[in-house]
Amino acid sequence: MNYIDIRNWFNEYTSDFAEGADRQNIILKIEHTQRVASDIIEIGTELGLTRTQLDLAKIAAQLHDIGRFEQYRRYGTFNDGKSTDHAVLGLEVLQEKKILQELPPESQEIIIKSIKYHNKLSVPQDESQEVFFYCKLLRDADKLDIFKVVTDYYAIRHLDRNETLELDLPENGDVSVVVFESVKNREPVDFKLIKNLNDFKLLQAGWVFELNFIPTIRLFKERGYLSKLEKSLPSEEGLAEIFQMIRAYIEQKLL
Repeated sequence: MNYIDIRNWFNEYTSDFAEGADRQNIILKIEHTQRVASDIIEIGTELGLTRTQLDLAKIAAQLHDIGRFEQYRRYGTFNDGKSTDHAVLGLEVLQEKKILQELPPESQEIIIKSIKYHNKLSVPQDESQEVFFYCKLLRDADKLDIFKVVTDYYAIRHLDRNETLELDLPENGDVSVVVFESVKNREPVDFKLIKNLNDFKLLQAGWVFELNFIPTIRLFKERGYLSKLEKSLPSEEGLAEIFQMIRAYIEQKLL
């Protein structure tokens, strides 16, 4: 089974979910998946990956959020904390459908572990160098498109709120001290610490420190996501300092 077969299966599988009143949120995830597959090719090409390596990366990207569709059907939310780990659920779907069984065992391992770790706080350091690389590649491409999804939404949310996209978080509230300090110290923020939408936005800004590859950071800067995130948050001195620190970090990485 090659990438085209995987993409065709994905389109057929997800078509069953794209009905009814919640179609908007399903389409959002379908389109997110397609852009992640596109971004992973752009990043991987700049990193010098071979055609075979790019095809493997595309398959992982195409399948990374496959659990989101069953998650939303069962629970009506994309919030893992209020439902189930969508990466684990996705691997259960792939196992049930036997989608990966025709691939070589080493390719299966890379895809499975890339999906398993794409939404975790970090990738275990004891994984093989190859698995670790593909995990980082998928995490970069995934975050890069999430930046697009959320900044597009924050710009128009005053016209059309989507509480599902906000992961059902409370709208109002100051940024939590623990979230502020974690981002300030360039530390990953555990989603369990998120109390409101402003926390979630700052967490997303802090993802810049977790981007693994220079091409990803360059695309992030070129697409203007940092300024869009900053505009979506309250104008506060402390937050302004954090965003300035992030800008300096980006410039240093791109030297």
